[in-house]
Amino acid sequence: AWWIVESGMRVGSGEAGRLWTAESMHCFVLGPGWTDTAARAVVSKRCARVRGCAGGARQAWARRSTAVRMAGTANGESSSGGAAASGNLFVLIAFRKAASSVSTGLDFAHAAWLGSVARGKGSVSGSASQILVVGDLADNQLPIGIIAIVRAESAVVAQNVVLSEDPLASAGVYAPHSTLVREWRAVFTPSQPLSQSRCSVLVCLDRPGSLDLRMSTRPAHLSWLQRPGVARPGYVGPLIADGRPAGSLLLIEATSPDDALSWAAADPYALAGLFKSVSATNVRGIVAAPNAPFP
Repeated sequence: AWWIVESGMRVGSGEAGRLWTAESMHCFVLGPGWTDTAARAVVSKRCARVRGCAGGARQAWARRSTAVRMAGTANGESSSGGAAASGNLFVLIAFRKAASSVSTGLDFAHAAWLGSVARGKGSVSGSASQILVVGDLADNQLPIGIIAIVRAESAVVAQNVVLSEDPLASAGVYAPHSTLVREWRAVFTPSQPLSQSRCSVLVCLDRPGSLDLRMSTRPAHLSWLQRPGVARPGYVGPLIADGRPAGSLLLIEATSPDDALSWAAADPYALAGLFKSVSATNVRGIVAAPNAPFP
């Protein structure tokens, strides 16, 4: 087994396979052969928490729920950016053309494509790119677009992976200039499938020149996201521009977009005045690739 250890202290370079800084803590990936007792011995007892994970540490959680999904990568955000070794994550949002009509056959083809993503088929042959999560944007139960989380080498590749596979895109249903593709990093991901009908996506854009405010408020933000009675299942993390956090995207369970906005208004980021804009849209029919590897 591999062991994920998070602590506030450093250990000797010979004792840890890799070291990351994550919100004033240090996360260590210890190689095969370690036991629970030995792993605990290298960190302070007062702040250590160790989880053994079969299969190369594919799913473990750090002390403040900073996700570690694969050996050799760490989830989160830093002020300096940096790419994950297994490819970056991108969020794609595309809206349908106004008053566009879709035939029943095309709707069935789109639904079949969503089903293929759920079976792990949302990738391009010969490419490391993969659609990890996808769902339909909706307004009053009427479909108005699509949202997808994609692992890809670039924003252009991410867009091509989705729009070359979705039958609605091939039929010209999406408005050409409505597609948004932004780099994104997963800080929290759900342990169970999200509701098929009760989800919303929040897109929060930072005010210009507010990086220092974001980083200083981040500990309170992460603590709030995990607070009992506040925490909601979903995909949560920062939007990235020029290698730095520049906003947040949260795909969460919510009864309505208004419910999502009301919830987000209590986020320490919002209370600190970090965001210049916050929008919410209903998402339905969310599917995720099996064992989706979030970098």
